[in-house]
Amino acid sequence: MRVFISYGRQGEAATFAARMAAWLREQGHAPWLDVENGIPIGTPFDQRIELGIEESEMLLALLSEWSLRPESFCRNEFLCAQALQVPIIPIRVEDVIPPHPDHLA
Repeated sequence: MRVFISYGRQGEAATFAARMAAWLREQGHAPWLDVENGIPIGTPFDQRIELGIEESEMLLALLSEWSLRPESFCRNEFLCAQALQVPIIPIRVEDVIPPHPDHLA
């Protein structure tokens, strides 16, 4: 199964995302992680990310304070997944309150 991993790059979320990608590979899945798929740090949301979401069967949303801030790229990833009807599975990696889908737009 192709799984897009959405995460904020600050704090423990990046480490957790890399460990999650390794575990998913061990389980026979194909994780899509930006730094592993040729998107350098600091690159804005672009077609490669949108295509990664479109080609995935689900999006794992690693929720942290960094990923939930209003200007986060993760917000665009959540909205893209919603628009494409890709299931989103939230995973809290920090003590945060997951956003209500209506509050993402």
